[in-house]
Amino acid sequence: MISSAGGRVVVIWQGYVGLPLAMRAVEVGYDVVSFDTDKDRIDLLKRASTFIDDVDDDELTTALASGRYRPTSDRSALAGFETAVVCVPTPLRDGAPDLDYIEEAARILAGHLMPGCCVILESTTYPGTTEEVFVPILEAGSGLRAGVEFSVGYSPERIDPSNRTWRFHNTPKIVSGVDAKSTAVVREFYDSLVECTVRFRAPARLS
Repeated sequence: MISSAGGRVVVIWQGYVGLPLAMRAVEVGYDVVSFDTDKDRIDLLKRASTFIDDVDDDELTTALASGRYRPTSDRSALAGFETAVVCVPTPLRDGAPDLDYIEEAARILAGHLMPGCCVILESTTYPGTTEEVFVPILEAGSGLRAGVEFSVGYSPERIDPSNRTWRFHNTPKIVSGVDAKSTAVVREFYDSLVECTVRFRAPARLS
């Protein structure tokens, strides 16, 4: 069941994962800042011109017309978010995910963290990335403590590009957090976006 939505959401990287998430967040009522370092990609979004199959030009036009969708490469536009979702690529390097984009996203967000906010990693990566790589950068750059002053979670992306049956909103979403409170906050966010969330219960570490 979809819950009510509202507040400021930042989506880092506008690819086949981040852009559908951003569109859905606008649709349910969030104010969305879609950030990407690729200025050509941002210019396309500002002109309501899509570059992925799962989002069409009409969706972008509607989102822009709502006044609640802002594509940008300006880092200062990230200030004041309540929830940030990192959807950066993790290309394989020597058989393992390259974490350079994840580390850069954490550094970009760290300076904008405020007490009470939530940061979620969606990028495909190996177990331990959230707690061992992502969180330390966020804490060092913000001076805040994860799980105490802000929430952190991981929710693996489950986008199947061009699948017309299973889309972002109706694909069950796995949610987790660095602690019970973070898990609850992450789940509440995704409950506002998708029809079904599944809390990660296994004793294994987060990604």
